[in-house]
Amino acid sequence: MRVRRVTTAVVLAALLGPLAVDAARADDAPALTTPGSPVVVVDQPHLLTLSWAPSTWVGEPAGEEPITAA
Repeated sequence: MRVRRVTTAVVLAALLGPLAVDAARADDAPALTTPGSPVVVVDQPHLLTLSWAPSTWVGEPAGEEPITAA
């Protein structure tokens, strides 16, 4: 049952991801890309570990300086 939920979530994320990117780009401002599709790294009973590529900026955020750790 849990495998179906995870599979459903992955499929929905893959299908709806491009819609979110198009909506973010609607105003031609810098936008974040959609994270990569989740990949199962560990699949054991009672343990499921996923990995994916993080979001990145498309263009630089206008007028904002990068935040640096002090």
